[in-house]
Amino acid sequence: MESLQPRRPSGAEREGGGGRSPGWLAWGLLALGVACGVSGEGLGAGPLAGLDAGWGGADAGFSGAGEGSGAPGDSDGGRDSDGGRGADAGQEADAGEGGPLDSGAGLWGDAGARWCGGPFDGEVTLLHQGRSRRALLYVPASAAGHPAPLVVSLHGFSSGPEEHRDTTHYRELAQARGFLVAFPSGVAHSWNGGACCGPANVTGVDDVGFLRALIAQVSAEYCVDERRVHVSGFSNGGFLAHRAACEAADVVASVGVVAGQLAVATCAPARPVPVAQLHGTADPVVPFPGNPFLGFPATLTTLGGWAARDGCQAAFREDDAGVPVHRWTQCADLAQVQLTAVEGAGHEWFGGGAKWDGGGPVNATLTLLDFFAAHPRP
Repeated sequence: MESLQPRRPSGAEREGGGGRSPGWLAWGLLALGVACGVSGEGLGAGPLAGLDAGWGGADAGFSGAGEGSGAPGDSDGGRDSDGGRGADAGQEADAGEGGPLDSGAGLWGDAGARWCGGPFDGEVTLLHQGRSRRALLYVPASAAGHPAPLVVSLHGFSSGPEEHRDTTHYRELAQARGFLVAFPSGVAHSWNGGACCGPANVTGVDDVGFLRALIAQVSAEYCVDERRVHVSGFSNGGFLAHRAACEAADVVASVGVVAGQLAVATCAPARPVPVAQLHGTADPVVPFPGNPFLGFPATLTTLGGWAARDGCQAAFREDDAGVPVHRWTQCADLAQVQLTAVEGAGHEWFGGGAKWDGGGPVNATLTLLDFFAAHPRP
């Protein structure tokens, strides 16, 4: 039986330590050594939105759930006044006398009643395939006490959840938009995304199974809106996000990918899956036109394949602030496929990390959050 045990983060973890450098040269060299040639297909991205936009507007039911702007660095965005994680204070309050975090009963009280509170900002561990797997989990106050969306975001090859958290800024936006966010850790800093990459791919790690188990456990422990579970990923994590759309469409509402491709031999999702992708046209690691030697399909092949699976009847291109956006619409079950092609850009999470302020016209995190908000699972 798999189990998820939350624990209070250490001081180093609360400060976001433990990340690794991207190591893109190592990524390319290892991918060259381990990748097998497989064809596949992919995702897309939508228009930009401001930080003050609600999680999904009136249709989503979680618009403006948090107090304050939730912009990176704001005290309402999840940090307390002394610069530590805001959820640390929440843990102290919840873990008082007989609180769920200190009771030895996990997040379930002695009577077995479901704890639907928060906030929580720490690490959870999950036993899967005989391995202890971990993920960072953030539950903001705005997502406590009611069913809220869950975003599971996957790091790139040679990276880790701490670095990915700090790059994407999902955590800071979670308070303002009222969603939970999990950052899992891949085996040996890698994911089995099909033709990519590293030890997880070589040893056949069941990472889709791990994501299923993680989502199920977090949903059981917290108040997750199971129609609004979304997976995003960067690079190798993007390959796995595509694979999850193929193999876990009964759980995943939609997926968003930055600089990844669909590279599995067979993709037969249980339902049409909305997909969004952002990709630099000059990406040297996961090339926009593909790399047949590594088994990486062209980006338009990836997205065109999803459009075919989703039964899309129309396709057009438009400019969003001067950035080409390809859209496939009139799809089955209100699905949609989008591709934001960032001209001349390389292998990066657009607008992330230090580029968050003034990082250009494209912000991957905001684009994907808007896409997720518009596409719950039917």
